[in-house]
Amino acid sequence: ALSAIQEAKKLVEQAPIEPAISSMHAQIAWIHYHAHQLDEAIKVYEEVLKKYPNDQRVQETSRFSLSAIYVLKQDYVKGESLLQEVLNKDPENSQANNDLGYLWAEQGKNLEQAEAMIRKALDLDPTFTMAADELKRFNTSGQMMIPMGPRRS
Repeated sequence: ALSAIQEAKKLVEQAPIEPAISSMHAQIAWIHYHAHQLDEAIKVYEEVLKKYPNDQRVQETSRFSLSAIYVLKQDYVKGESLLQEVLNKDPENSQANNDLGYLWAEQGKNLEQAEAMIRKALDLDPTFTMAADELKRFNTSGQMMIPMGPRRS
């Protein structure tokens, strides 16, 4: 994996800015993330966000991944902030609504809003089974009946 990262870095540094290159650059961060090199993944994702501001797909996926990394590091404020950035650009983003709602519910805060966001995610995408599962944890008065706990992949 490390040789693949080095080769990809060389290609990214030499290539002009275009969508395929921005995706490759983000892929380097993804490799670090999945190799549990979280600080390096954060560094590379932040480079991606700065270098490719017009590639909305890469911007969004990088923010989702960064949010997940910060949550793993128990920096919930940064994780929430990144999801809020996605929602500021696209309030109808089902994944961002679900993820932020889940994150709040997991912490036992903003429970009514968390439930509404998860419900909105499911309304936006009725096939979003993770949102449907998470919604089952709330009772009819917006209180969590079952703690969220760790997510299944």
